[in-house]
Amino acid sequence: MRYVQLILLIIISYATISAQQFAADLWHTGKTVLDSGDTLRGNLKYDLKSDILQVQLEKKMESYTARKVLYFEIFDETIKKYRIFYSLPYSTAGQYKAPVFLNYWWRKTHRVMPRVV
Repeated sequence: MRYVQLILLIIISYATISAQQFAADLWHTGKTVLDSGDTLRGNLKYDLKSDILQVQLEKKMESYTARKVLYFEIFDETIKKYRIFYSLPYSTAGQYKAPVFLNYWWRKTHRVMPRVV
């Protein structure tokens, strides 16, 4: 009987772990504002490692780097909160600064979260 319980516990644990998805792996409803001033609304998916934002519009999909985006905002279903990502210059190596997406969180004190990728 203990053997069966152990097997069931392992199966349930594996199913729970494999079902976990991260916000960056999902499509989110939101909007993005480009450096040209255009605002795009649709489903958004972001990749912070490569600083790429994918925008799924009605009939097409477009991809933008942090250089072309001022900011984008999404409603994150995984945490049930709105999130805003700004494109800001950030020094990744050496003194050269390149635009990257940084997350802005609402808390008691407003702050831009440090980049941890």
